[in-house]
Amino acid sequence: MPVTAFHEAAPLVPSRIGVAIDVETTGLNHDADRIIELAVQRFRFDAQGRIIQVGVPRVWREDPAMPLDPRITMLTGLTEEDVAGQAIDDAAAVDILASSDIIVAHNAAFDRPFVDRRLSAIAGKPWACSMADLDWFELGFEGRALAHLVSQCGWF
Repeated sequence: MPVTAFHEAAPLVPSRIGVAIDVETTGLNHDADRIIELAVQRFRFDAQGRIIQVGVPRVWREDPAMPLDPRITMLTGLTEEDVAGQAIDDAAAVDILASSDIIVAHNAAFDRPFVDRRLSAIAGKPWACSMADLDWFELGFEGRALAHLVSQCGWF
């Protein structure tokens, strides 16, 4: 079921900006592997943490200048043809991330080192992890894997 409305922003009540982020990489090694896809979506939230506005999603792909392991293609769905000749728009990505009060990823321990290394201008920004920072069981979910959470919400 698509989201069709957001919480109403209270007049004269300050809001904050968050950015949801996801990366796909050539592997698991933060020092040697590279980002091949960077997706970000800015959102505005109120003092209670309720989302009141969502911005335009942005997705960049980047050619790692090395062959993709077939397992990475199986995991991400990205092929060498998908990333060939592509590059992340560093200025736009840094602008979006720098505007945030918090960056949220569904495995920040994995994503953050790649992003901090690739976009060092935003290193040190506060991050939150939607996988580890929430008690999904307490919230009525059976697991914390993103595909499982989305499936339990009835989305595909």
